Amino acid sequence: MEGFEWKMVSSMEKVFPVREPSGEGVNLIPGQWRSLWVDLEAQDSSVPGVYPVSVRMVRNGECMGTAEMSFEILNADLPPLPIPHTEWFHSDCLAEYYQVEVFSEEYWRITENFIRAAVKRKCNMILTPVFTPPLDTAVGGYRLPVQLTDVVFENGHWVFGFEKLRRWVEMCRRCGIVYYEISHLFTQWGAKCTPQIFGTKDGQYQRTSAGRRMRAVRNTQNFCTAFSAR
Repeated sequence: MEGFEWKMVSSMEKVFPVREPSGEGVNLIPGQWRSLWVDLEAQDSSVPGVYPVSVRMVRNGECMGTAEMSFEILNADLPPLPIPHTEWFHSDCLAEYYQVEVFSEEYWRITENFIRAAVKRKCNMILTPVFTPPLDTAVGGYRLPVQLTDVVFENGHWVFGFEKLRRWVEMCRRCGIVYYEISHLFTQWGAKCTPQIFGTKDGQYQRTSAGRRMRAVRNTQNFCTAFSAR
């Protein structure tokens, strides 16, 4: 298929877990192996000890099978992760999936919920869209802009605003994020293009000359020099 890069997780026959939404059913296919990932989460008030756990597969009220196991809660807390752990986080995908306007209050609420979920899964670093990340994008395509930096070109100079970035950092701190991965300055697979950077130029909000092919690299260098000075 054009525009996609196919990757094989494994050439060996294996069973991989599928995360199913809580409260919804699971499709079981006759003649196929399927696996489930079950999370059991202890609360702060949980008493240490070994607890019996029973997992039942129920169809139309009839129990089709049962698995018994034990769940041990230790009297200890894990220390903070000693290394940065990031997974690429694309808030533009959240805005598109939930059909909300970028930087609306609903966008911020949804984004915070997902960052909290990432921290719960031991992420302590977050991909921060200082500019919309030029990642995981089909050739010739663009991601929905979510850049946190306000950009204005006036009197031959670049001017930057960081109010949205400050709000992002404050939100991430509330969630437990410790490190910030700044969005990339070039595309994947050969660094052929710079990010799409939007700003106000000649009184119009537009994609600036910085977000183009590498032929605009001089403009990009000028832009980055001005930005890094801030």
